[in-house]
Amino acid sequence: TLTGRQDYSSTLSPGDVSFFYPATSLSFVFTELPVFKKLSWLTEGKFRASWGQGGKDARTAYIKKTKLIAQTTTGGGFAIDVNLGNPELRAEFTTTTDLGMDLVFLKNRLSMNFSYFKTKSDGQITAPRLSYATGSILAYINSGVIENRGLELTVKGTPVLKNNFSWDIQANLTRQRGEIKSLPGEQTTFYVSDSWLADNVRKQYFVGNSVSALAGTDYLRNNNGDILINPVNGMPIKNTNFTPMGDAAPDFGLGINNSFRYKNLSLSFLMDIRKGGDIFNAT
Repeated sequence: TLTGRQDYSSTLSPGDVSFFYPATSLSFVFTELPVFKKLSWLTEGKFRASWGQGGKDARTAYIKKTKLIAQTTTGGGFAIDVNLGNPELRAEFTTTTDLGMDLVFLKNRLSMNFSYFKTKSDGQITAPRLSYATGSILAYINSGVIENRGLELTVKGTPVLKNNFSWDIQANLTRQRGEIKSLPGEQTTFYVSDSWLADNVRKQYFVGNSVSALAGTDYLRNNNGDILINPVNGMPIKNTNFTPMGDAAPDFGLGINNSFRYKNLSLSFLMDIRKGGDIFNAT
């Protein structure tokens, strides 16, 4: 399949208000070949691949021009709006690549689905805080480039299938990693002010690092890795710069769901497992 979409957005005016993005997908059911039809234990097998782009405009109107707002405070007159206009604002794009395989065995008693995906987001529209010297507080900009990649494996099975009783089990394994490829304005680091925790730990983005990184002020060390000590008070010397301290992203997630059915009664329960991921204890 091939698709293409052309969008026109009034929120991107004045200037170029149109943006185009395509997509394509392909699947191949290899069990339709004669050599695989002879396999009684293999019910269905399919390879699939897809690539596509998605465009997104600014959801807030009139953000490419700076507006003047009438003031009701002493003196009246007009002042610059909270949002500073950005005439260079353009649509953001997300490009996704997905590869996968689906297998069904034993007449639907057992199945497996595997997917590998990579997503690249370019020019995400965000509104960071500005210097108050600009007269405004926020400005919508096109942020840097973020790339996410991961895999997902789902296995379904029916160990018991009777007229009055059945047992179905499904396991879903996921792993995902995100990396910051670039930041706006050629910045090398950027932090989220509202995520600042106790003891100088915060969510901070570094080029080439994870999107879920935690940053803090670590101890200064020598080339051997030994902590430097202040000779005046005997206390460790802290770095004044924020550095990556950990990653909140888990190594993997695993969900296991069991469903039991007896006549018209059913019971199901889910085990949700998360392994790894750094957590900061601020208590």
